[in-house]
Amino acid sequence: SPGWEYASEMILKARRLGMRTTEVPVRFWKDREGRESHLKRGGWRTPWIAGWDSLRVMFLYAPDFFLLRPGAVLIAAGLGVSAALAAGPFSALGVGFNLHWMLLAIVVATVGYSAVQLALLARVFYDFDRHFTDRILRIVTYNRGVAASGLLVLGGIIPNMLLLVRWLSNDFHLPTIQYSSVFGLLLLML
Repeated sequence: SPGWEYASEMILKARRLGMRTTEVPVRFWKDREGRESHLKRGGWRTPWIAGWDSLRVMFLYAPDFFLLRPGAVLIAAGLGVSAALAAGPFSALGVGFNLHWMLLAIVVATVGYSAVQLALLARVFYDFDRHFTDRILRIVTYNRGVAASGLLVLGGIIPNMLLLVRWLSNDFHLPTIQYSSVFGLLLLML
């Protein structure tokens, strides 16, 4: 119901602003005899809508816990595994790491990057902590973003240009997978 959405939003917003919250008992009355419950009247989509409303509120008002921290862990894990595989496949602790692991790591890093980006956008947009917002706006400027993007594009184009040269010089044939080029694709995506 719409009341739940606003209640959970108020609770998370109050927590974010450092306000006190108190639990108040509520008495629910059964529906009258012969009256269908509000969940049945709402149809099969009602639980899905309520679930989405809860997730939306959590992502907007608690992005550190739900997006920023998990996203940072995903970026670190994805970049670490894919960077280690950029030199080629290897084995560690009896596990063979190959192209499949690298592709999984690329997806993990990309999802982590998206989560961190959404978390920072939510934090800055809702501006619950002025000091945090000011710090982010001071650190993340347009010029720095363009410079970082340029470095990532350059880092991604170089191994892929080398791949293109090898491919052309070998009559359009490559005998092995070029892991460094796959890593370059991750840099281009980021």
